[in-house]
Amino acid sequence: MSHPQALSQCRKFIKSNFRNIEVRPALSTSQAARLATESREIAAIASHNSANIYGLNILKKNIQDVKENFTRFIVIGKKMAAPTGNDKTSIIVYLEKNRPGALYEILGEFAKKAIDLTKIESRPTRKVLGDYLFHIDLKGHIEDEVVKETLIRIKDLAGMLKILGSYPVAKSP
Repeated sequence: MSHPQALSQCRKFIKSNFRNIEVRPALSTSQAARLATESREIAAIASHNSANIYGLNILKKNIQDVKENFTRFIVIGKKMAAPTGNDKTSIIVYLEKNRPGALYEILGEFAKKAIDLTKIESRPTRKVLGDYLFHIDLKGHIEDEVVKETLIRIKDLAGMLKILGSYPVAKSP
């Protein structure tokens, strides 16, 4: 038992080690760990920290299919994190008028300034079919002059620009 994302990240391990078991999703990996304390018939895929909290024995470590996988957690607040020199910024862009080349123009602004985009994800707005928001992560901090100038230019091109925040890049474990 675990969160669906954790189950999918451990699919190969589960398939090769537990062929005839029922795999059940939980609301979180922590919930799966808690439920494992309540029944000897439940095993959980969870963090080392959850095992400590709930007094569980760790049967096997590092069972994920891809070793470079990271889960990101965010802290939400009213103040922006100070620049560290190794930062990312997350934004949401809405192209009010979906016209050919609109996304290309926005992405071109990042390319002109050599700003590395680390993630681009589209999400439907659920207003009209074919209407999307774009979640974009980029290298740099909102206080970096080149990032600040580029976002001002993008705000002029887009229907809406929402800056979610800037934060230090996660360190590899």
